Amino acid sequence: MSLTPSLSWSFPYRCERDSEGNDYLGVREVEGPRQIQRVVETDAALAEPGRKSQSRAQCHSPSRQCPVGQNAAKQHPAHGLQSEGTDTLKLSKAGCLKMSCWWTTGVLAVLASCFPASASLSKPSIGKVVASWGYNLDALDVATPDGYILTVHRLSAPKARNASGHFTPILIGHGLLGNSEQWLLRSDQNLAVQLVDRGFDVWLSNFRGTSYGLRHKSLSIKSHKFWDFSWHENGVIDQAAMVDFVLQTTGRPRLLSLSYSMSCTSTMVLLSERPEYNSKIMGNVFFAPSAFFRHPAGLWLFTKSAIDKCPGLIKDATARYIINDKMPFSDVPVDTLCYAAQSSNELQPVCKIFTEFAAGKPKPPISSKMMRALLSRFPAGASIRQVTHYAQSLMSAGSFRKYDFGMAKNEKLYSSPVPPSYNLSAISSPIHFFYGLGDLTVSAEDAAALSSEIPSVVSVHKVPRFNHLDFVLAKNVDEAVNKKVIDHFLSYV
Repeated sequence: MSLTPSLSWSFPYRCERDSEGNDYLGVREVEGPRQIQRVVETDAALAEPGRKSQSRAQCHSPSRQCPVGQNAAKQHPAHGLQSEGTDTLKLSKAGCLKMSCWWTTGVLAVLASCFPASASLSKPSIGKVVASWGYNLDALDVATPDGYILTVHRLSAPKARNASGHFTPILIGHGLLGNSEQWLLRSDQNLAVQLVDRGFDVWLSNFRGTSYGLRHKSLSIKSHKFWDFSWHENGVIDQAAMVDFVLQTTGRPRLLSLSYSMSCTSTMVLLSERPEYNSKIMGNVFFAPSAFFRHPAGLWLFTKSAIDKCPGLIKDATARYIINDKMPFSDVPVDTLCYAAQSSNELQPVCKIFTEFAAGKPKPPISSKMMRALLSRFPAGASIRQVTHYAQSLMSAGSFRKYDFGMAKNEKLYSSPVPPSYNLSAISSPIHFFYGLGDLTVSAEDAAALSSEIPSVVSVHKVPRFNHLDFVLAKNVDEAVNKKVIDHFLSYV
């Protein structure tokens, strides 16, 4: 009996626009012979309970069906629903966002229930894994000025294999939904381990909101205030605190930095917003740096296309309705979902397709063992605002700018209705760029454009066929990337 579910569904929402140019989201479901229509109307319509929906003739596109309500709306505030007769429900924008989350959650829950619990990969502590390789992994606490307590991991060997690195500290960052464990998934071709072997003092960072950043001096993780951050705070607060902690602990005046994906974003934020940190980081390596989305591909292109159809809705939602919270399911490892049985080494087709859609198709393919190791510890937590900030970058004509809180709050924070762009010209710490030519998360065009706008970029490496995950998991990562990175770092000591 196959454990792979047979699925046939489509996302049940569609964007509509009334004659006044206001966006709303329509939902169509079928229950037996009767069709139920759920409609999201504008705030103005919800403020006038007696107002009817737009007629079909008033819709902006003749190819779209426009729901017609006939009766006065009756509000159901608990769910953001309004009923109109027996055939139509109106859903406020806030309720719509909740409904879309419920729908997505339901799909994921159904998928997860298709696979037995025994499919979950047993997961020893990362410290035991590292110890089995003959290395030490120490966990140390870093307190941020705003009260978060972050765990950083210090990787070391009982005896240095090679002192050529002169124990120069290196701070290594992780990507969105990841944590420090992403650098400890493999015993072979492991860059962090190789750096230790060459005599470097290796530190692995963790941002707030990850599984190693869930403590605060006064806030509960159930508090919305706890999750009120994006990668801006990851840079100007978290990364700054970790840099200072490493320098204070080691007694060194400067360190080296290796950043991947979102940690590249936060590093650029730190170095542009707090330029004094340029003198504290003597050299950087960037893997797949995320900043511009002028040439989106894969999942980002799909997201942009969906948002383009309803621009007013997403702008209003991000400014007013999405609350500060944890990203749903962002801390639930998906190895159970993606592997049907403990004896199976094949990634489920739906997971394989989604992974390649988001990151790009790996060439050569990532081994099933490596992918399973990743999925047993991924995702590791994120905030909604981290993802929303990237979505804003996606929709802002390729600009790299601060978080858009809406015109009113922007005026208070930035003295401008539009958030300002980060000043990349303020970055002076040397940077070595690496990006994959097969990456669908960070397109090669956008990575190249970013490298040309940062004055301190000293080298650019275009890695053939690499996708977004290959910098950690590729079978040929040593030859394609790691050896070059080690040479770059050795040039600073």
